[in-house]
Amino acid sequence: LEAVLLDLDNTLVMFDETLYVKSYFERLTPWFSDVYAPEELQKRVLSATYGLRENKGLVSNREFFLNRFDGGGNGRRGEIWSRFLEFYEKDYSGIQIPVSTPDGLPEVLFWLARSSLKVVLASNPVFPRIAQETRMGWGKIAAKHFDLFTHIENMAFVKPNVGYCQQICDMLRTPPAACLMVGNDPEADMVAKKAGLKTYLTSDAAEAGCA
Repeated sequence: LEAVLLDLDNTLVMFDETLYVKSYFERLTPWFSDVYAPEELQKRVLSATYGLRENKGLVSNREFFLNRFDGGGNGRRGEIWSRFLEFYEKDYSGIQIPVSTPDGLPEVLFWLARSSLKVVLASNPVFPRIAQETRMGWGKIAAKHFDLFTHIENMAFVKPNVGYCQQICDMLRTPPAACLMVGNDPEADMVAKKAGLKTYLTSDAAEAGCA
């Protein structure tokens, strides 16, 4: 074993995803209120986010998201992305949802940091880097714990596409058979097995009623 890939949502940080989505749009809507009605904004965000599953690796997830969000046009993409980044920088951290972490998580991260293993935060890359760092902070997890963490700007696939795991292995220059994917989702995380990685399905979130 040369590398360990750790999912974030409901693996390292457990929370109610339905409550999170509700809080997310409550925070995001004012940032686009002069452009889109709340229902239209939510429709565009969800369509673009779920649409990332169709990305075949030819462009970054960021480019694919903006293209889908903007309906294929290029006129407002720069402005749209700037608004999203400003939201994530100034307001995203204001989302308040109850979170918990698995027992012993700090000790595990400390042990991994002292090992010879490469450690990856393999969170589904549908958010920019700054948002992923905020989400780590919910569990008091620092970016320094990881050799790599995936986000919308440095990846060209999302879960459950096997290309996501393959791209990480390529970035690590590590064969899939020498990597372990740890996560709570039988589809999104355990698809890593199809890419040749070892897998471990966690149960903490299910036991906490979060999944």
